[in-house]
Formats: sequence, C-alpha cells, structure tokens
Amino acid sequence: MTKKESPSWPLPESLKLRALRFGTVLISQLADSDKKSPNVQSVLNIPYTRYKRDNWLRFDWHCPKMCIKTNQMEVCPTIFYFHGGGWSSADKSLYTYHCKELAERGFNVINVNYRLIPEYTMETVIDDCVKAIKFALQNYQQYAIDKENVFFMGDSAGAHISALLAGWKNNKIIDLNCNIKALGLYYGVYDFTNFYNHPFKLLQTYHNMFVSVKTTPKELENFYYLMSPINFVTSDFPPCFITSGEVDKLHNDSKNFAKILKDNNVETDILFFSKERKDGRHAFLNINMLAAKQALLRVVEFFKKHI
Repeated sequence: MTKKESPSWPLPESLKLRALRFGTVLISQLADSDKKSPNVQSVLNIPYTRYKRDNWLRFDWHCPKMCIKTNQMEVCPTIFYFHGGGWSSADKSLYTYHCKELAERGFNVINVNYRLIPEYTMETVIDDCVKAIKFALQNYQQYAIDKENVFFMGDSAGAHISALLAGWKNNKIIDLNCNIKALGLYYGVYDFTNFYNHPFKLLQTYHNMFVSVKTTPKELENFYYLMSPINFVTSDFPPCFITSGEVDKLHNDSKNFAKILKDNNVETDILFFSKERKDGRHAFLNINMLAAKQALLRVVEFFKKHI
C-alpha cells in the first residue's frame, strides 16, 4: 500500500490521539472478556503476520463447538470482525464478549487486531486487515472457515474497514478468495472528503493530520477517494445491515451510506435509533446497552438470511 509506514504527524493531533488511546486502554482492561461460553472454543492471539523482528500482529478465533467434530473440523459461516477506536485506539480484546455472543449463535468469528495511527498510516491499517483475511483464508480448514459464507463486521472505524474492503474486492482493487455474503456496519465512517468540517470533531483532527503528510492537494484528493467506501458501491455490493443512533454525530454518515446503497439497489437493513434513545450514542456496542442487544439480534438474523 505504502512505503512510508510511520508518518510524522503534527504534535497537537498526535497528542489528542494518544490521549484517546489511553482512555480506551482503561476501558478494555475493565471489559468483561471472560464470558463463559460452553458452546464456543476460543483461541486467542494467533499470529498472522510479522511486522518487526519480534513483533507479530494477531487475531482471536471464536469457533462454535458444533464445527468441531472428532478428529476433524467442519467449516462454519465466518465473520471477520474489525474493531473500532478511530483507527488510533482500542484493541480486539474489547470485543471478546461480543464475538463470543456471535459464536454462540453459530458463527465462526475471526477478531482482528491491526496497527494504529498515528504511529502508522491509514494505508497500513487497511493492509494489515487484508493480510489477516488472506492468512485465515489460506488456512481455512484449520480455522473452520466457510469461504462461500464470509461476513465482514465492525463498529465505527471497523465499519469503515469492512465496507472499504468489500468495495475494494468488488472493484478488483484487492483479491480475496472468498464470497462476502453481507456486512454488519455499526455507526461507521464512509466518506473521508467531509472530514475538514465534520461535526464529529475527531475527524477534523484526522483531516489536519492527513493534510500534513500528503505532499500535494492531488495526493490528498486521491487518498480521500481511495479511503471512502461510498466511491466503491455498485449494484453487486454485498447486502448491508446498518445501525446508528440519531444522537451520534456520525449518524449522517450512516444515513448517507444507506441512501447510496439503496440508490444502487443493494439490499439494506436499517436499524436507526431515535434521538430519544440515549443508548444509541456512539460506541453503544461497547457499553452493551439495550441498543447493542437489539442490534445483535438484527444483525444475526440478517446474516443467517444470507447463508
């Protein structure tokens, strides 16, 4: 994707992102990742690529025990989950509970970690996720992956990654040896071109960072185009479940993306929470409130419809 993996971001923006990361680290340490799941087998921290001499990127694997037969593995519909955190914070461990919930409902789940900005570029973030998918698919029997029934899913930045990778695959920018049946998108970002005046202030911070490392306006324009899932929606884009709350300052991104999907005749299931639903605020999945429980039931139903 890019030769320059470690950009020199402006100091004020870098400090903001590091402060955000500190907060999400504290939250992840408090997360209930020890959910008892007698019907799920979990293997944590599986290395999928090495990026420095002794540093590996890893994913977690949560497999329904019904996929595991005596002396053999039976493939199951598989979800690749990409965590949120603004591409700059959080960790797969924050989503262990959620991924086990999905596995208990019959889905094989690969929960992916990737490198973060500002230490690395956005291109590196996406490239890491591609490598995780390819590694898992190359070892599909070991990880019980049904390559004909693959789903991408994520929240916030993870929703962006899911939609972008699906769009890139459909437009032959990347080659993934699988059939993406549907996407599960929670309060995501789908258009980078409006970052400069976005009501979600953190995206304005990102814009300032991107401007600082792109050498020309044309390079920035090309980067924003390539990173915006809205530019890669066609009539053969995978069916999408989209959820967001009106109290979320990112909500219009979900509304606009849903409209583009419908304009292209892509099957779209929408679960939007009204302004009165305070549990529909950004990152409601992490808080595990009523909105999260309702969204889980809907996305599982939607995915099973497409198996």
